[in-house]
This record gives sequence, C-alpha cells and structure tokens, in this order.
Amino acid sequence: MAKASKRRKGTSGSTKYPLAYISIAGPSSTAKRADVKGSKAVGIDPAQDPELYATALLASGQAHAAAGNFQLALAPLQSSLDFHIKLYGENHASIIDCRLSLAEALRRLANLSAAREMIEAALKLARSNSGASSIQLGLVLNELAALELHFNNFRAAQPAAEESKRKLKEAGDPRQTLPMDTLARIHSTRGQYAEARAIYIEMEKLDAATFLGTNHPRYVAHLHNHATVLQADEDTAGAVQAFKKVAASIEKLYGDSSSDLPAVYANLGRLEQSRNKLAAAEKHYERARKLSKHLLGEKHPFYGYDLANLGRLALDREDAKGAQEYLNQAIAIYRKAYDRPHAYTASALTFLAYTLLDLNKLEPARKAADEAVALWESIGDLCDDRAGDAGACNRAFAQALLDAAEAACRTKGAERQGVMCKDSGMLNEKLPKSDIRRRLLAILVERGLITEHQHSAGSGGTPQTPVGATAH
Repeated sequence: MAKASKRRKGTSGSTKYPLAYISIAGPSSTAKRADVKGSKAVGIDPAQDPELYATALLASGQAHAAAGNFQLALAPLQSSLDFHIKLYGENHASIIDCRLSLAEALRRLANLSAAREMIEAALKLARSNSGASSIQLGLVLNELAALELHFNNFRAAQPAAEESKRKLKEAGDPRQTLPMDTLARIHSTRGQYAEARAIYIEMEKLDAATFLGTNHPRYVAHLHNHATVLQADEDTAGAVQAFKKVAASIEKLYGDSSSDLPAVYANLGRLEQSRNKLAAAEKHYERARKLSKHLLGEKHPFYGYDLANLGRLALDREDAKGAQEYLNQAIAIYRKAYDRPHAYTASALTFLAYTLLDLNKLEPARKAADEAVALWESIGDLCDDRAGDAGACNRAFAQALLDAAEAACRTKGAERQGVMCKDSGMLNEKLPKSDIRRRLLAILVERGLITEHQHSAGSGGTPQTPVGATAH
C-alpha cells in the first residue's frame, strides 16, 4: 500500500500551483510565517483579519473532509460555524456553507440526528435568504437526499436529488454529478441496475471534464459507486477492474488515511466471495474491518457492516456459531447507531434468523425473523414501489424464514412438514445467481423446513451482500 509520505505531490491539471499551508493563530497571538517544504505557513489572527480567519477555519475543515478525515474535520467546521455566526449573524448566506460542510462530516461519522438538524437549518436558510445562491440550495438538497437515501427513504430522497440536479445543472456547476450519483444509487437499491449504469456512464464523462479530470476525488468516489452497481449486476470483471482502480487512486491521493478506503476492500471481499474465493474474501474483509476500526471507530455502523460481512462469510463456510457471533455484534452496533428502521439492521437480523434456525434455536430464530420482516416492511413503506424487485426479495426471504421458524416452534421436535414458500419462484427468478440467499433457501428445502413452489428450482450459489442494502 502506498504511504502518505510517498504520495505524488503533483496531480494532472495542478502541477503549476504550489501546495498551500495555513495555520490558525490564537486570538491574542501574533501571526507568524515559517518555511514549510518551500512554501509558507501563514498564521491568521482573528483580531486582525476576522473575515479571513472565518474563511480559513472553513477551508481547514473542508480540507480534512476532502481527505476522508471527518473526525479531524469536526472541530474546525464547528468553530467555523460559530465564528461565522458571531461575525455575520445567523441569517447570513455564508452560514449555509458552514452548516452544509458540518452536516456532511456528521453524516459520514454516523451522527445522523445532528446531521439532520444541520441540514434542515441550512435548507431553511437557503430557501428563505435572498442572498443565497441556487448552487448553495442545490448542494444542500443533495446532502438531504444523501441522508434520506441512507435510510432508504426514496420518497424524500428522490425529489430532493432531482431538484438538486436541476439547480446545479441550470447554474452550470460541475457538482451536478453529486445528485446524479444519489439518483443512480436509488436505482441500484431498487435493483434497477441498467438505469443506474446509464447514469454513471453519463456522469463519469462530466467528472472527467473537470479541472483535475480522473484524478479528482469526486470522480474516484463515483467510480467506486459505479463499481458496486457492476458488482450487483454480476459484471464481475468490470467491477474488479473498477474497484482496484479506485483503491489505487485513493491510496495515491491520501495514503491509508481516507475513511472511504474500507468500503473498497469490503466490496472487493464480496466480489471474491461471489467467486467462491473465501480466503481472499476474508483477507479483504479483515482489511476493511481494521481500517474502519482505526478511521471510524467500533461504534460506527460501517464497522458493524464489516462484521456482518464476516458473519455471512462464516455462513458460507458452514460456521453457524461464528456467524452468530459476528451478526450479533453488528446488530448491537446498528441498534445504537440508528434511531429508525435501517436496511443494515434488517439484513443482519435476516441472516441471524437463518443462523439460529441452523443451530436449532427456534424461538430466538422466530423473534429475529419477525423483527426482520417488520423492518423490511417499514423500509418498503418509504418507497412508492416498495423498493422494487430488491425490496420484494428482502421481504420474501425474511418472511420465508419467519414461516419456517414459527412452524418449527409449533412442532418442537416432532416430525416436521415443510412450510410452503409462496415466493420461492420469485426469489429464484429475481435474486442474482451468486446471492447467498439462493443457497440458504435450498438448504432449508433440503432440511424439510420449507417446501418450494413446484415450478421453482432452488439453485445453489455463493454469497454476496444482500440486495437492497445501502452502500457505505
């Protein structure tokens, strides 16, 4: 892996500009200048130049956020907001930018309630302040869309993203690809992969035409999300190529300090698992888990997602006890992180229900499956189309597990008669061939816990992350 100290100092399109260094002086200190690698570190005294000081605080936080260091970004971004309010008042247009940057950092750190409050305040100001620009409104709307998408709330996310795209496109702003990415991820979560791929092909051309071209962090982030669509659509070769390119780009730009890097390794792990290369998958999953632990902390839901990946891998190795441990840890993290229904929680509970059935822990299996079904239903209610085919598969598989667990609880060791899975045909038709739920359904049929519809055939397969689960 490339280390931060070995990063290239020049990037296409910016080599003629020197690196910029800014240091912030205290209120009563004297601004100082010092040579730093041939450039100047300039201290800015708020008493002498408060406007420049406010700008520098915001730029400092945004720089940390751009590098994926959202924890380091929090303090300067909060200070920037406080100082801007003190300097300009709460209703100044500059407050929108401060709240927007802070909202993104809070969202990425999974402080979602605080992020929502910050976004709503910024949106209210952007719509009411005559000094606010349409670009500011467009960017705030996309941040709202990104937050709502995190909870699969497409009814709120899609219109916000569409309005954001319209505002930014009308202004000729290159960041119009941000809401395009949000819209593509909505399509992907619904299982509409062709639509998502078409959007990514269009937007990557727009990203590539910006100042830094394909070296721009925004291009890299969107390439990563495109790769997840290729993966879900079972274009394995294209996905592997894209993920490896993304990993190399992130490491070149930021070394191993970017909090986006764990997601790349997690997706590489899922790809290897789908190809039945379990040792390689475990290596990537463990790399993702260690990075998440270091960069985000053990309370972050993305760390829980890494544990859930290891749990599904354990199921693929027929290690039900190991899977139970990983999934329980993931669920405990999700319960603390989310104050509303979330696909991560529903997915982990679904796989836990299967695991408990496999361990013959029937009542706990029934409870887990019952909660999973309720969560998938609640998530489906947030979407006009109930989250499309992906949502239908999520609900159907969880319901099959619930039916099997309830029947097993009733018989309590007596001779069991398989419960009819009315949606087995749909599951076998709609689930990707490599989806783990195909194989698990077949195992339940073999054990006599489920009877499939006579026209369906439960083919085996290797695991992949649950369809409809929200990306990092």
